[in-house]
Amino acid sequence: MLLVGHGSSLPFGKEVLTGVTDKLKDRMSEYEIELGFMQIENPLIPESFKKLQDKGFENMIVVPVFLADGLHTKNDIPNRLGLEAAKHDFKYRVLEKQVDYDGNILFLDPLNAEDEIIDMIEGRIEEYIN
Repeated sequence: MLLVGHGSSLPFGKEVLTGVTDKLKDRMSEYEIELGFMQIENPLIPESFKKLQDKGFENMIVVPVFLADGLHTKNDIPNRLGLEAAKHDFKYRVLEKQVDYDGNILFLDPLNAEDEIIDMIEGRIEEYIN
């Protein structure tokens, strides 16, 4: 399983995503889980993907750790994985495929407005106003 983050020149995003990855590794210890970034941060997607690929997995689950769909989840990340990008009306750049993989890739949706996200935001707000 590959978790994908955006990447930032500031350390905070990587710290959070590393924490998320570590917690998932603890909870889902039966799976191999790596973290890769689209840009700026290391490891980048190809490096993390290759670590998993080298272990011989025929199926990969790629989880974009993004709140909503956008250019990166609809275009950039799928292109880098050699998947077909979404069809849309806005102009975008086409990024080169960065992984060479003959197996199956299941590319999941971003987090979206799931009830658990809403509950977390509501709890955070209530914590500060009470």
